[in-house]
Amino acid sequence: MWFFSKKKFNAVLGIDINTDFISIVKLIKNNDGRFKLINYGILNANKEILQTDQTVLPERDVSFMIKELLYKMNESNELNKTNVIMSIPYNASFMFNLDMPNIPEQEFDKAIKFEARSMLPIAPSKVELNWQIISKNDNGFKILVIAVPKEVIAQYKNIAKRLGFSIKILEIRTFSLIRALEIGAKNTLLVDFNNKNFNISFIKNGLINMSNSDKFADKIFNVDKLLNGINNFTEFLQEKIEKIVLLSTNLDVNSIKSQLSKKIKISIDTMDCCYKIDCNSQLKSVLEEKKYMLASAIGLAMY
Repeated sequence: MWFFSKKKFNAVLGIDINTDFISIVKLIKNNDGRFKLINYGILNANKEILQTDQTVLPERDVSFMIKELLYKMNESNELNKTNVIMSIPYNASFMFNLDMPNIPEQEFDKAIKFEARSMLPIAPSKVELNWQIISKNDNGFKILVIAVPKEVIAQYKNIAKRLGFSIKILEIRTFSLIRALEIGAKNTLLVDFNNKNFNISFIKNGLINMSNSDKFADKIFNVDKLLNGINNFTEFLQEKIEKIVLLSTNLDVNSIKSQLSKKIKISIDTMDCCYKIDCNSQLKSVLEEKKYMLASAIGLAMY
């Protein structure tokens, strides 16, 4: 229901609760596969509300911030009729791989729940599990498993209830970024970072295969720490990486790309999350300026 839904929507409101801000994007999908921008907004967060390592959200404060932003966007009136998809931050979820033998897919749920007991730091009964097949060979399947604590899901439901809507989908931030950036078949590292932490995800054939997060000491960005994180992750993967994609919500991506390019032989790129969106030239320039802050919300709205 929550993470790998096959539902498709023509119009979606994507809400991304970030550590430093909340962003909202509303898109309508055209018949040609492109999207029309209906609305967007960004609200900088109060430092005491969202700049925290905890997974628990202050529901009342976050609800008020989303309500304020939706009001400014003039999107408050018909929320109960709107398809709303929200993002979950990396630190509020668990993601791991499982190798499964050649068993009928209808037996996966039971087998994955059994195997998850040894992979999760909390009891499986306290999380909602979902999974996706990422590869298959003669020996069996490689499965990506997502686990989100039920407490976290309840918080998001409560926030939505306060605002008068129900959530159609909850999605880990990485997945919405992959959709917005349309990362193709190449073996790609998606490096999503800010001045406090970073997440590195391995994308193969357009699917996330593995992900890892880390923090910067004293919450101060350090390019060498990021470089070591990329190198260690790449070494652990033992896969040929063809491209690295950088994305940051509050740092100069091009400057960091220049620094990393001197030390990494892999092609490094910054990608455009707005290329499939149709809007007037004035809005296009604003989207281009704010694209990294809007990227996850755009990906959600492209569902």
